[in-house]
Amino acid sequence: MTEALTGRRLRYAVAVVLHDTGRTMSLDEVAARLHAWGYSTSVEPRKAISDALRWERHRGRAIRIRRGHYRTLGLARSTARWMRAQVDGPAAPR
Repeated sequence: MTEALTGRRLRYAVAVVLHDTGRTMSLDEVAARLHAWGYSTSVEPRKAISDALRWERHRGRAIRIRRGHYRTLGLARSTARWMRAQVDGPAAPR
């Protein structure tokens, strides 16, 4: 059973996925990684992830390369660790 992520927890999970890969990812790749970690979104995955990334773009943590493709602009190690803890406690996927 997968846990549905929404809101802040979804934004943090998406930012961590991009940070961990360190490369440009499509929305489908991000959704697949979240699913592999045991998470889902409560609505259409591409739309929910796109909305989450819009917030991260405004915060300066992600950049849109082209439609449906994003890359991280970098997270401090402490920020990434804090985001993981917010998503799933100290034992969040790495």
